[in-house]
Amino acid sequence: WRRVPPGFRRSGCMEGALRAPAPCVFRQHRQLFPQMVRVMRELASFMHARPQDIVMVPNATTGLNVAIQSARLQPGDALYMLNIGYGSVKKMAVAASSQAEVVYGDVTFPISGPDDILKLVERTMPPHTKMAVFDAVTSNTALVLPIQQLVQLCRSRGILVLIDAAHALGQLVIDLESLDADFYVTNCHKWLAGPRGSAVFWAHPRVKHTVRPLVVSHGSGHGFTSDFIWDGCRDYAPYLGVSAALRMWRQLGPHRCRTYMHDLVCQAATLLASAWRTTTLAPLHMCASMALVELPFKQAAAGGELQNPEEPPANSTDAKHVQELLHHEFRIECPVKCIQGRLYVRISACVYNTLHDYEKLREAILKIKIY
Repeated sequence: WRRVPPGFRRSGCMEGALRAPAPCVFRQHRQLFPQMVRVMRELASFMHARPQDIVMVPNATTGLNVAIQSARLQPGDALYMLNIGYGSVKKMAVAASSQAEVVYGDVTFPISGPDDILKLVERTMPPHTKMAVFDAVTSNTALVLPIQQLVQLCRSRGILVLIDAAHALGQLVIDLESLDADFYVTNCHKWLAGPRGSAVFWAHPRVKHTVRPLVVSHGSGHGFTSDFIWDGCRDYAPYLGVSAALRMWRQLGPHRCRTYMHDLVCQAATLLASAWRTTTLAPLHMCASMALVELPFKQAAAGGELQNPEEPPANSTDAKHVQELLHHEFRIECPVKCIQGRLYVRISACVYNTLHDYEKLREAILKIKIY
C-alpha cells in the first residue's frame, strides 16, 4: 500500500486498489491530464499534425472501430478495401455494414510497383462507396501502399478515407497535414517502440463532429479530446510512456533510423533470396522495414518456373509448421506467411538488428527438412 497523505480521506475513491493515489479525481485533473496533453503534443509534432486533432486509444483496433462506425453506413452504401488488408479490419467492415456492401479489390502477385495498386483501385472501387480503408503498410504482405495518391483519388470522388497505419509510426515519415485523409490510426507499440496499449487516432477537422468514442463516460460531450481522454478508470501509464519512445527517436535521429532499417531489410532480403534461389513477394522499393522472401519449400521457383507444378499449393498449416520449427529448433522468431499457395518469411529490420541475424535465418531454413 501507498499510505494516504495526511489530511486526505479516500471517500470511496479506488478503495482496495494497490498503490492507489488519492484523492484520485483531483490528481487526474492536476497531474495526469496536463501530462497527457504534453504527450499528445509531442506525438502531433512527430506526425506533423495539430494536437487538437489527435487522441490516444489503447490500440489501433479501437481507433479503426471508431472510424468505421463514424461512417454510419446505410443501405446502398459500400465500404471498399483491398483483399490484402488486415484480417480483423475485414471483420470490422462486415460488422459495421450489415445493411451495406463490403467490396474488395483483389491484389494478385507478382506486382511491379505502386501504380498496379492505384490502377486496381481506380478500376474496382464502385461509385456508391462511402468509405475506403487502406493500409499504410500491409501486415501480411509488408507492402507500402501509395496512400497519398489513394487519398487524392478518394477525395476526388467524395469518398471518406481511413488509413490503417498500424505499422507506419516509426517505419514511415508521417505528415498528416499534407496527407488530407479523413481518419488515420497507428500503433505506438510496434515500430516506435512505445509501451503496449498505446495508439493514436487522428481525425481531420472536417469529420471530427461525426466521431463518437466506443465508451461514453464523464468526458463525453465536452469536445473531441475530452470524449477520449476521460472514458473511465484506466491505466494511463502506456500513454505517458510514449514520451520516452519519442525521446529515443529524437536522440537517434528518425531519418537515420529509417534509412538504416530500410537498407538492412533490402540487404537481408537479397541475401536470403540468393541463398534459397527464390525471390521477394514484391519489388523492394515497395518495402520500408519489412519484406517477404519466398521459402525454398514445396512450390519453390527455379528460373521462374515451378519445380513441380503438380505439387499441391502450400497452406496456412504449412506456414505455422515452419514458423514453429524456427522458434523451437533454432530459437528464431520470424513470421511465415502463405500467399497464393506459396510460403514466405516476413523479415523485419530494426535499429538493433544486423545482417548476422538474417544469416542465421538463412542457415536455419536450409537445414529444415519438411517434406
